[in-house]
Order: sequence, then C-alpha cells, then structure tokens
Amino acid sequence: MNRYEKNRFSFTQTFLSVLAIVLLQTEWVHAAEETPKAAIASSEEDSAQPKSPALPSSSKNGLRVDDIVITGTWTPHAQKDSPVEIERITGKMLEQAGATNIRQVLQDVPAIELRRSAGGFQTFQIQGLDSKHTLFLINGQELIGSIEGATFTRDLLASPEIESLEIVKGGAAVQYGSDAIGGVINIRTKKATQPVGATLIGQYGRFNTVTAFAAPEFRSADGKFGGYLSGGVSKSDGVDYTQNTPATNGDPNFSTKTVSGNFDYDISHSAKLSLYTHYTDDDRVSRGGTTAASTRTETRSNNERAQTVLRWDWNPDAVSTFTLWGHHQTFQNDSRTNILSSGVQNRISRFTQELWEPQFQYTRQIGQQHLLTVGGEHDIRKIRGQNFVNGSTIRHLTESAGWFQDEISVLPWMDLVLGSRYTTNSEAGGS
Repeated sequence: MNRYEKNRFSFTQTFLSVLAIVLLQTEWVHAAEETPKAAIASSEEDSAQPKSPALPSSSKNGLRVDDIVITGTWTPHAQKDSPVEIERITGKMLEQAGATNIRQVLQDVPAIELRRSAGGFQTFQIQGLDSKHTLFLINGQELIGSIEGATFTRDLLASPEIESLEIVKGGAAVQYGSDAIGGVINIRTKKATQPVGATLIGQYGRFNTVTAFAAPEFRSADGKFGGYLSGGVSKSDGVDYTQNTPATNGDPNFSTKTVSGNFDYDISHSAKLSLYTHYTDDDRVSRGGTTAASTRTETRSNNERAQTVLRWDWNPDAVSTFTLWGHHQTFQNDSRTNILSSGVQNRISRFTQELWEPQFQYTRQIGQQHLLTVGGEHDIRKIRGQNFVNGSTIRHLTESAGWFQDEISVLPWMDLVLGSRYTTNSEAGGS
C-alpha cells in the first residue's frame, strides 16, 4: 500500500514477528551446498566468533560479495543463511535473458504475476495479493510514484548498474511497514571495482526496438574513492497483437531514458560516505476504445523520476555499526487521453509526488548470542495535482517509524529473529 493511503487501511497495527529458522549446517551439508569449495575458508575458530555487524558474515567464511543479501532483515546475510527466504536474480542473469526492462524477468518468477489495470498500467502482484501491497526499493530505499494504486515501474530498465534483484515473497511488514504485506522487490546497484573500466550494451529487435547503455567506472589507486555511472535509452514503435481493434493490445510506443551514479568515499578506516543518484524519463503513446469511432482514444503520458540518497556508515568499534541516510525523491506524471474523432480530452492525470526521508540505524553484537538492531525514520510526503484515483489538488503526509530486531543464536543450527515496528502518521495515527 502506498503510505499516503494508509488511512484507508484499517488494520495497520504493531507487528511482532518471530521467525525460527532451522539451518542445518553440519560440515557435510556445507560441503555439499557451497561451490566452489575454494571460495570458503571457514574454520572451527571462525564459527566460534560472534557475528560482526561491521562486516557481513561472508567476510569471515570467504563467500563472494555477490552471495550477500540485505533484504528481509536489517543485517546482511549469506543468501543460504538468511532467516527469510529470498529469491535473487543477478545482473548476469538479466544480461543472459536479453531483458531490457526488469518486468521481463520478474513476470517469470513463480508467485509474481504481471497484471494490467483498467487504464492499461502494468502492475505486479505477489502471491495473489493486490499490487498496492508490493513494495519496490532501490538499495533499500522506497520507490514512490503511484498510478491507479500501484507503483510505476515501467521506467526500471535492466541497466548494467543492477547488481541483483532481491525478492521477498510474503509479509515483510515488520521491516518495511504495511506497504510490504505482499512482498518486497529490492534493486541493488553496483559499486566500482576497477581502476578504469566501462560496459557497453546495444540491442536491436523487432518493432524497431532499440536499447543502448554505457556504464563507465573508476576507482582511485588507494581504493578510497570510486564511482559507477550508467546511462541508457530504450525505445520501440510498439506492437499491437490485435490490429483489427482500435485498442493497443500489446506494448505501446515508448521511449525511456535513464542516468545514474553510485559514488563512495572512505573517509577513514571506520567511516564511509556514499551517494546514489538516479533519474528516468518515460514517454508512451497508446490507443484504446471500441470499434465505434466516437470512442476511439489516444493516451500520451510522460513520467519523470529523480532520486538522491546520501549515506554515512560508521563503525565506532569492532562490534557495532551506525548508519545515517538522507533520501529525497520526486515523481512527476502527466497523462492525457483524447477522443480521436473530436480531439476532446476525456481523461487527465497530472501530479507531482515528493518524499523527504531521514533515517538512522544502529546495530551491535551483544555477547555470542545477540545481534541487536534499532532504527527509525521520519517521512515528509507531498502530493500536488490530481490523478485518476484521487482528484484532490494537494495533500501532505508526515510519518514516523521506529523498529527493533534481535537475532538470537539459539543453537549452532538455529537462529531466532524477533522484530517489532511502530508507525504513526498524520492521517491514520499511530499503530
């Protein structure tokens, strides 16, 4: 559910999640599941060490960085050890599939269904729940932009900046709030790893479909500063599978442009500053109506999204981490539908959504058994204009949330995760 609609969701309440995950991790199971064996350097001494929030657990057992997942709990885990089941699609898989938009791979994931709303907008449903219960994130930060009750995702191109897609099927409300009752789809982006490098991608296909990306990267000689840039365009004349009808039954004519940058700087051995910025511009033209000439319509839409996330990570000691985020995002929609025979405009959506969001999180290892995490955020949301669902001219919403999580190592093969979240907003109150 979009957060500014929470006043319509009567059962928003405090969530308490208790997840007991039995992880059968005997030595022979480890040897059977993990490949390659050379990538693992675990020992009895390592297994006796407490979890460290300063570094992912993989830094001790030798797992590759791309084996780490961050969605589902507030702390990073090796995918095989995550207490929440996560499906992961890597950037390499996107490339091998020849996908130009992430929806082309998400629609093939079990339990995820691509649906079209009455206005022709594409939405995702997870495990049959309404699309408004699916939360989209980029690097753990919410994507705004709601059209007909669902997050706009047609501008999410399968660019080379994508490290992976992490999918949580089922309720994740303890971590992300009631927006995530259906599930979460988190897009993780790459950081620079090479001193100098670049990726170039070009595709040409049916219906005059052209996709091109360029992604340069750099890393300073001392490794302290790096940046990964990505820019590209995807456009097509579209396809209509039933040309004997006025309506576009297929993909409309579209042109999507995107540019992004992911920068990081090691201030010291214990502190890092990161900046992620992202901009997309999507234009589409489609037709609708029945065979009667008086009902034939043409819809032209433009959607722009701009997002900036500033992040500071600090390790005050060997067993704790403090993270501070500043997040700003805007989404602008301009969609107009005209009757072709008369030129009369019969449907309009023109609005701007804006989000300001400071957020903090503190994680600390307590003894051998407890990994505690506390955090909070305060959202300031503004909506100006009108859309197809809500005709109001301007709305304001403020929302504050706090959360707590304790990962308890009960036995060597069992972790117990306790979590609670409290949310209050200016429309629905506290729960």
